[in-house]
Amino acid sequence: MLFQETKLERCEQWLLALLSDGAVKPGDVVEIGKQTGFSRTTIYSARLELGDRIANTDGYLSPFNMWKLAE
Repeated sequence: MLFQETKLERCEQWLLALLSDGAVKPGDVVEIGKQTGFSRTTIYSARLELGDRIANTDGYLSPFNMWKLAE
């Protein structure tokens, strides 16, 4: 039996690739993700699964917050 990636795993890889180009506002991540076929729920689940690999640039409630790859 072949292993198939789940949609969540594909979203995690997509999110890491997106953020490799620099920080992005969470709302923009969701909009770009929708164009790629990922729902807001899937994106936020992927963000949660990636844990410490993604960081906030500001407080998560800040209007200036962006997601970035952790250093």
